[in-house]
This record gives sequence, structure tokens and C-alpha cells, in this order.
Amino acid sequence: MFMMHSTAPNLSDRYRISIDTRYQPADEEKDDRFFFREDGKWLGNFYNKGVTYKPMDELRYQWGLT
Repeated sequence: MFMMHSTAPNLSDRYRISIDTRYQPADEEKDDRFFFREDGKWLGNFYNKGVTYKPMDELRYQWGLT
């Protein structure tokens, strides 16, 4: 199964949060590029290789939402 996917660049000074939900047949092998490793790094992140993502509770605290 192949799908073209794209979005317009965010040119504002604000965060844009989006979610993609995709499905595939259970008998197809998963693509490991789209799963986090144990060290928190995401292999499929083309533009920010090696970046580590913060858990959402830490981000909420940083943004003053807790």
C-alpha cells in the first residue's frame, strides 16, 4: 500500500499540531521508520535526525498548561 502525503508549510510564529491516522492490513510487515526506538529517537524523522522528543506532560509544563 502506497500513499502520497503532504502538507503546506507553517509560516506563522505559532505551533501547528496535526495527527495522521493510517491503517494497513495486519498481515503486512510494519515499516520501522515510523516507530520510536527505545532511546526515544524516531528513525523516520528526515529533517531532524537524532532529535529526542519530550513527553507531552513535560511540554504541557513548559507551555504553562499544568
